[in-house]
Amino acid sequence: MRRSISVTISAILVILGSALTLLMGLFVLFVAFLLPQHAAGPKLPKYPLYFSCGMFLLAGALGLATGIGLFLLKRWARISLLVFSVLLAFTSVMSAIVFLAVGMPAQSGVPQTTMDTIRYAMAGFYLSLFGLGIWWLILFNRAVVSQQFLSGGTTPSGPQPPLSISIIAWILLIGGVMSPIMALIHFPTLLFGFLLRGWAASILYVLMGAVQIYLGFGLLKLRPRERILAVYYLLFGFVNSAVSCLLPGFPERMRASLEALPKAMRTLPNAGLTPPWWFPLLCSAVLPTVMIWFLIREKEAYLAAGKSAKQIA
Repeated sequence: MRRSISVTISAILVILGSALTLLMGLFVLFVAFLLPQHAAGPKLPKYPLYFSCGMFLLAGALGLATGIGLFLLKRWARISLLVFSVLLAFTSVMSAIVFLAVGMPAQSGVPQTTMDTIRYAMAGFYLSLFGLGIWWLILFNRAVVSQQFLSGGTTPSGPQPPLSISIIAWILLIGGVMSPIMALIHFPTLLFGFLLRGWAASILYVLMGAVQIYLGFGLLKLRPRERILAVYYLLFGFVNSAVSCLLPGFPERMRASLEALPKAMRTLPNAGLTPPWWFPLLCSAVLPTVMIWFLIREKEAYLAAGKSAKQIA
């Protein structure tokens, strides 16, 4: 089937954005390896630069592959873009809320009007990215567009999960892959109001990553038990965030969390502001609520898959 203009434009945008991301990763690599470390000045922390470089290069490579896949009308590329669109829309609107509601710290010698201009400009930039993510979600869910990808790649055998479940599964899998990275850098976390750091936090991240990978593959395999467990897991995450945000002493817990960051990250500029209690609660509520709604809505697909498996057995 012939590729539509909207798909072509989307593919070009994805490739251009991925190329810029790859260039950013190479620039960070240049900063980390080639710039001299002057003894008279402050030492530039390289550890977070290595981490940022890896993330930029990985995201750029995946995006570039997705853009090429869109040109070739590959089914996996459409799913990849939809997963990215969900994450882009969510993170962008949350970032815009940060700049609009939380603000930016005052800088010595910089007028407040200038800081406000930067603040609103950044909020507008993230809102434009939010609009792009929503546009892609609408565009690539239209029947006239989805039909263009029916002939791309091999035809899958057996029952396939609904598109919404595939997106949820891949979001869980991405989170599962990222969790060990958080464990390696000993990133702190809150568990029902208690601050976990060091090895305690690392163990929790490893366990969470294993659970998310298990649930993600189970959802893709249309296993009914994993669908139910995924709902409970998402509810657990929301309750954990709600308790951590609503218990007295939230600002103190946030400041303690910032102080518990890895040493190299504590050398990075600190905003000097802590978000209000409702912001992390909002972050932990919006996306999981949508995911739980789709998991409940698509119950019949899992019941049918379970009956089919029993008949085969």
